[in-house]
Formats: sequence, C-alpha cells, structure tokens
Amino acid sequence: MKICFVGWADNIHLERWAGHFARRGEDVSVISFSGFGKLPSGVRQYRLGFENRGVRWKIVKLKYLLWKLRPDLVHVHWAHFAQPVAKAWSGPLVITAWGSDIYQVNEQAEAYALIEGLRAAHTITCDSEHLKARVEQLRGTNFNNVHCIQWGVDLKTFFPAPADARFVSEIGAIGRRVVFSPRAMLPIYNQYAVLSAFEKVLCKVPDALLVMKDTLHNPIWQKLIRKRLKDLRLADDVRIVGEIPYERMRELYRMAPVTISVPFSDATPMSVLEAMACGSVPLVSDLPSLREWVVDEWNGYIVSATDTEAMAKRIVHILTNPQTVAEFGHRNRKIIEDRADQVVHMERMNNIYCSILKNAVTRPIAETAWQFLMFLSLCFNAV
Repeated sequence: MKICFVGWADNIHLERWAGHFARRGEDVSVISFSGFGKLPSGVRQYRLGFENRGVRWKIVKLKYLLWKLRPDLVHVHWAHFAQPVAKAWSGPLVITAWGSDIYQVNEQAEAYALIEGLRAAHTITCDSEHLKARVEQLRGTNFNNVHCIQWGVDLKTFFPAPADARFVSEIGAIGRRVVFSPRAMLPIYNQYAVLSAFEKVLCKVPDALLVMKDTLHNPIWQKLIRKRLKDLRLADDVRIVGEIPYERMRELYRMAPVTISVPFSDATPMSVLEAMACGSVPLVSDLPSLREWVVDEWNGYIVSATDTEAMAKRIVHILTNPQTVAEFGHRNRKIIEDRADQVVHMERMNNIYCSILKNAVTRPIAETAWQFLMFLSLCFNAV
C-alpha cells in the first residue's frame, strides 16, 4: 500500500502510527503541518509550510504533493486538517480524531469546516466510544464507518519492572516517593491544580516528589508554571523533565506509584494507558472517555478536575499503600493487554485500509491529468 499521512509529523502519536506501517513494509510518506518526525529510513517527509499564508496556499501545496506522491489513500491525523486535504484530494480519505479537535470547537465557522472535513472521509477512527458518538453526531447523515482504534501500547516496551537506578538518580528521585504528571504545560491539562494538590500531599508525605513532563516547550506556560512553583515554595520537590527518548518514558511510569492526568477535556490519553501497562496507578479527571478505562477505587481513582483536596487525598493513599498499587497494577496490566495492544489495533487498522482499497474505484489517467491542470490553475490564481 502507498499511504500518505497528513498531520504533525514530529508528534509521537503520528510517528508511532506511520512508523508501524513503514516497518511492516508499506510505502509510507508524510506531509507535515509542523516539523519532521523521527521515522524509519525510506519514509518520505514533506513540510507543508506557508504558516503565514491562508488556507488556499496550503491547498495548492497539498494538491501538488499528493499529485507527486500518488498514494493509494490519505490518512489525516487531527480532524481540522481534513477540510483542506479534502479540497486537494478526491481519493480514499481516512481521518483520525485526536480528542480536542472534536471536543473543543468554539466558533461557527470552525465547526462548519470541521463537519465539512468529516463528511469527506471514507472512514473515521477515534480512541473512545464517547468520542465516536460525538464524531457521529457532528458528521450526521447516518454514517457508519466510525471505528474505535487505539493508538496502542507497545507491550514489549511498557511493562512493570523496577525503574532503572541510573535514571532515578539522574532525575534526583532516589529515596523519594514519586508522583508523575505526564501532560503538557498547557491550560487544558490543568497543571495548576496538580501543583496545588501536590502542595497538600507534602504535608502528609514529606518525601514525595512531583515529576512533570514538558515536551512542547511553550515559553509562556513554562514561565507561569515556574512562577507557580516559586509561589508555592515547591522548587525543591518538583522536577521538570524535557525531551527524552520515547522508550525511556517507561522509567518515569515505573518509578511513580501514581500517574496523575486531570485535564478539563480529553479523549483516551496514551500516557494513562502506558502508565497502566507499567503498573502506575492512574488518577484521572471525571471524563467519559477516561471512565471507559478507569473504575474508581477498583483500578484507579477518578476526581473532579477542580477538586484539589480529593486529588491530594488519593495521592497520599496511593503513596502510603503499596498493596493498593500492586493490586491495581495487576488489574491494569490485564486491561491493557486485552484492550490496548498496539499490534492488535494496528492490524485492525491494516484491515480497514485493505477494505477501503478493495472497494475504491481506481481513478483514470485522464482524471489525474485533470487534477494536475487544476493544480496549475490554483497556482496561477493564488499568486
């Protein structure tokens, strides 16, 4: 298969998805709305560019690249990218919704463009039943090709084991009971509440250490978070970890009895599933997608995104009850093996690709030539 992925190539989710199909021998290319990704040798990557130009320029560039690549199908990651792609491509189109692209739609024009893009798709995937229902509601017209496909956890990489002692030392976590917050430093991920809850935890567990992950390098929010740390006098009890190799992420989950993820809106975060695979107890906000994975007081804890008292209480309980960690960890590993194995879900995706191509009508050469003439026309009109 010749598959062209369109999205943020330097995002780990797209890297893993495209990389999986490249490694299994498919002809993979990527058109990126951001930077280049860490993808297997042989994957062709193209940066869309035109950041300061209107959508018409992007459509022109997309049309040219897709004419040049001539894929069998195009797979768009992040639903808002679907509309410009659909204007540049008339072949089989797959969309994967990420969560915020569906849940966070504020303006009428933005909603219209989103729905237009969704309606152009042959197939749409998402990672939770709740998100699936929302996609079906937005798209309308009795569309039945929406599938729940997980990003999937690499079970050979993420599994319970003692954390690497050298890594623990590098983090400065030796002798500390670790709370891990893996979400980015952006308003939606509610890191202020995490810090407020952790301040309360220290009153009960003085040797606790909060490890925060920040890979987006947003200077404004980094500055605000560091100011908050200073105001709460938490600088000595918080570590902020930047970019690390993906396979080393498991060490962060392994060293942490609890992983906290309390955003205001979310689909199914990979960080929560990876934490569950490694034996870290998930503490999550009360959202429909997360309730599909976490049963309160059975394999994790569910709290209001604004209730820092409840967050602190649950964190203290986990840090001081290793038996709970062991019991929940055993249950969670089984859940991930049964429902979130990357190999299983990517094989399901492969079957969907094959089904789409089996039923696709091959476009004649004349149509391809017509598309190229349209590209030239768009170039002329966009100048």
